[in-house]
Amino acid sequence: MRYGEKQAETHKYNIYRARSSLKLPPECGHDLRIVQSYKHLGSILESTGASGTDAAHRSSSAMSAFAPLSKKVSGCISIDRKVRLALFMNLVVSRLTYNVHVWSDLSAAAYRILNSTYMRGLRRIAATCRFSDAPNQPTDSDTRRLLGVPSLQCVIIQRRLMLASSIATHGPRPLQAILSARVNGQEGPWVKALRSDLTALATFHAPKLDELGPPHENPHSWATLMTDYPREWRELVKAYLITDMPLDITKERGPNPRPAILTADPARMHICPHCHGDAALFASANALHSHMRRHHGLRNWYASYAP
Repeated sequence: MRYGEKQAETHKYNIYRARSSLKLPPECGHDLRIVQSYKHLGSILESTGASGTDAAHRSSSAMSAFAPLSKKVSGCISIDRKVRLALFMNLVVSRLTYNVHVWSDLSAAAYRILNSTYMRGLRRIAATCRFSDAPNQPTDSDTRRLLGVPSLQCVIIQRRLMLASSIATHGPRPLQAILSARVNGQEGPWVKALRSDLTALATFHAPKLDELGPPHENPHSWATLMTDYPREWRELVKAYLITDMPLDITKERGPNPRPAILTADPARMHICPHCHGDAALFASANALHSHMRRHHGLRNWYASYAP
């Protein structure tokens, strides 16, 4: 359905004003309900273009698939590590990264949500799960290097490069025209991300791909490689394996900063009735509730406890 020119501006204004519904012609039988986010084929589209809600949904879906396999498969040392890794990639990561490579922008916050689920499975397979805040435990980078697997950002780049090859070879003409279009002399955000991926691929395979030239200067030579040599292109993309990338660089975890919390006013702290000393003080009720559940096995204690 498409609105005519006379009503286009009015409907555009109503959508921006986030009205709950729009009036449609009587033959439609119902009105059009306006929402801020919409789930379509497993993905959530937001009116703001943000990806945080979709990232959280994907993480939840992947965890629902990973939970039954966590101990019986991923943590089972009697099963070969390569088999466990292959099952994790096909059953869990496939849900986590479903069509993520079509996003125009992957924010650091959304990436952290996806990466936390990705690393949880890898740590279970590598037996490097974190059970404390000790600084000498294996980092995420150590775990990926131990397993010989790429970072999640590298996985997304690989899939975006394969999608670009599919579009260049079999993509419909209108889609190719849209991706090639420029607005005020600027490329679209997805094309910019793809060009950055091509540059990273060229750097990784240097000097093998030097004769193609930089992707931003010789795009036609790269397009020819995708369309005329699909098998070689797949091998190049598959060989692109990097365990550490910019979105993975985070501050290393240190000891739990308990002394900083204890500098607060003791009168405003939440006290555990079963512990003594500094270990009994918590900065919030939620922290105290979590402590009671984990260390004392009590869930409804606060119903009868009066501080």
